[in-house]
Amino acid sequence: MADISRRKFIINSAMAMMSYSLPGCALAFGSNKFEEKYRHSPNYYNGKFQNLIKTSEGPKPGTSLSMISEVVFGQEEREPTFELPVNQLNSSFFNSSPAKGLRAIWIGHSSMLIEIDGRWILTDPVWSDRILPVSYINFAGPKRFHKPPIQIDSLPKLDAVLISHDHYDHLDKATILALAKRDTKFFVPLGTGEYLKGWGIPSKRIIEMDWWDSNTLGGDDFTIMATPARHYSGRFFSSSPTLWTSWAILGPHHRVFFSGDTGMLPAFDDIGKKYGPFDLTMIEIGAYHENLDDIHVGPVQAIDVHQSLRGKMLLPIHWGTFNLGIHAWTDPIEKMIKTAIKNSVNFVAPMPGQPVYPDKSLDLNKWWVKSMS
Repeated sequence: MADISRRKFIINSAMAMMSYSLPGCALAFGSNKFEEKYRHSPNYYNGKFQNLIKTSEGPKPGTSLSMISEVVFGQEEREPTFELPVNQLNSSFFNSSPAKGLRAIWIGHSSMLIEIDGRWILTDPVWSDRILPVSYINFAGPKRFHKPPIQIDSLPKLDAVLISHDHYDHLDKATILALAKRDTKFFVPLGTGEYLKGWGIPSKRIIEMDWWDSNTLGGDDFTIMATPARHYSGRFFSSSPTLWTSWAILGPHHRVFFSGDTGMLPAFDDIGKKYGPFDLTMIEIGAYHENLDDIHVGPVQAIDVHQSLRGKMLLPIHWGTFNLGIHAWTDPIEKMIKTAIKNSVNFVAPMPGQPVYPDKSLDLNKWWVKSMS
């Protein structure tokens, strides 16, 4: 790697590391304003939201320096060295609906476009070229490996946008502002609505939810359920405490699960028993590390989560789009595939923009491997 590229790589990797070693630099002092607003939540006390089980916010105590050393001196190939294939879509793709009523399109990272029983739902939308609060600076912040497979203006009419938590790679201001022009509702964890209101989105279009809260979507037979996750939240210089969540989407004919960011949690068994089986689970596999297993399940435990949820098909997310991990960028998908095959788990590994129909098989095409032809 050339010296300039190496320096650029180290800067961007270190900035990504900051998102874990400094939990958003949130300044949640437990003011009376927040105590009054969130005291009804069983997950809020001592001035902030808490996990169901003890969790380290960021790297486990005493490990930050060793992890930073890995970021700077690690020799893994953390970014692709070739142009990644993307299945580009335009608005005409949405003129027809799937025969069985369910399809999903991976936009990249944790952004999923889901058509389920006649509704269109978008998760953790990030269309920006770079993430982190310095995204307006051309050279800083993790940069996308690939372009989004569809332009925001070409998206179908959305029934809901789901946000899992407020980290920059999941809550992207520029993308939210672009989506705000559409008449859609934003379903967010407690506290996260304060950001959207500050960005000019009307309160009536923001639905804040605590774990186990539910809301109907266009009829009593379609439910959006906020389910527990094991993570943390925070944005730079913010004093607003916010919750983090996973999502269960329960249609009249299909059910899907979206993990957001999470460590392993016994509640996944409860979710599977109460709301499973799920036709499709979308579970994070990237940015894993032995010192981050409280907050990221990684590719091996993702299989455990999928099985706890009683999932029928697994679609891995949170990988292959940004350099946010202390591992080779292809490690998550390769390890997940190996573990899934070993455990006879049905999975798909679509390229960005490639539609997934859970009732149909998808040939395994390792698009992340450079072609020698």
